[in-house]
Amino acid sequence: YFQKMFQAILPDYQINTGEMLDEGMAVLYHTIAQQKDSLEDDELYEALIIDCGGGTTDLCSYRFRIQNRRAAYKIYMETTYENGDTDFGGNNLTYRIVQLLKIALVYAEGTSDVQGIKEILEHMDTDVYRFVDAHGVKEFYGYLEQEYKKAEAILPTRFADFEHHNRNEYYQVKNNFYTLFQTAEQIKKALYGTVGTLEVRVTADGGTKDNKTIHLDKWKLSFRNGQELSVKKKIPEVTLNYFEIELLLSGEIYGIVLKFMEELYQTGRIQGFSFIKLTGQSCKINLFKDALKEFVPGRMIQFRKRASIDAADFELKMPCVNGALEYLRDRKY
Repeated sequence: YFQKMFQAILPDYQINTGEMLDEGMAVLYHTIAQQKDSLEDDELYEALIIDCGGGTTDLCSYRFRIQNRRAAYKIYMETTYENGDTDFGGNNLTYRIVQLLKIALVYAEGTSDVQGIKEILEHMDTDVYRFVDAHGVKEFYGYLEQEYKKAEAILPTRFADFEHHNRNEYYQVKNNFYTLFQTAEQIKKALYGTVGTLEVRVTADGGTKDNKTIHLDKWKLSFRNGQELSVKKKIPEVTLNYFEIELLLSGEIYGIVLKFMEELYQTGRIQGFSFIKLTGQSCKINLFKDALKEFVPGRMIQFRKRASIDAADFELKMPCVNGALEYLRDRKY
C-alpha cells in the first residue's frame, strides 16, 4: 500500500520496491554495520527492538549472524513481529500532561472543587511498578481521571461532545484542546529535551523567552461562565516540574513495557537476546529504560540521549534512515 502511495506521490522518481527493509530491520542493519568488527564470526545473535513513535509502539525480535569473508561481510537476518500497540505512543504521554495542565489551570482559577496537582499526585505516589502489576494502568490513573472530569466542566476540551451545539461553542472547545495539547508538547520537550531543566512555567504574560517559560496565548482558552463559554482575558500562571511529570508518565510507560515484556520474561526468552535497542522519538524519556530494567540487565539496553532536543530527535530518527541507505548501498556493491 505504502509503496503504491509513494509511487503516486512521486511519479517522476523510480521507487525501488524490490529491496526494501521495514523500520526495525533497517535499525538492526545500522547497528550491525556499526558493531560488525566486535561481533563473533558466524555466531547466532538475537536482538529486540522497541520502537515508540508519536502514535504507535512496535516490538520486533531478530536473529542474525555475520560471516567475515575478508573482502566483504555476509549477513544473515531473520525477523519476527512480536507485539505492537497501534493506540499507544508519544501522544498518549502528551495527553497525560494535558490532563495535569488543565487541572492546574482550573484549580488556579478557584471556581471549582477540583483538587490541586499535589493532592492528585499523592494518590499516585506509591511503588508504581508493583501497583500496576497488581491493579493495572487504568486503576493507577483513577483519581486523576476523576478530577479531570471535574475540570472538564470549567475548561471543556471534549469537542466531539459539542458537535450538535452551536458552531461557535464547538470551535471554542476544539481550540481549547489543541491549545492545551500543543502547550503540553512544549512542556514535554522542555523537560526531556534539555539537561538540567527541572521546571516549566506556563504563563499568558509577556516577558523573556527561554526554554523554562512557555507563553500561552491568553485569547485562545475559553472557560465556562455560567451556561456560556467565554474567552478568558486573565489566565492564571502555573508551574509544572520534572518530578511531577516523571510520576505522571511512569504508569503509562511501565504499562506498555509490561505488556510487551512480561511473556518474554515469564518464558525465559528474554535471556536469549544479546541486546535490546530503543528507537523512536518517545524513547528519549529515561522512564522507558528504567522500566525495562525490571526485566533485563541495564547493559543489554542500547539507548542514547543527547543534551538538546534537536540532537536527540536527530539521533533517534537517523539509525533507521542510515540502515536503509547502508543496506541499499551494500546490496549494490
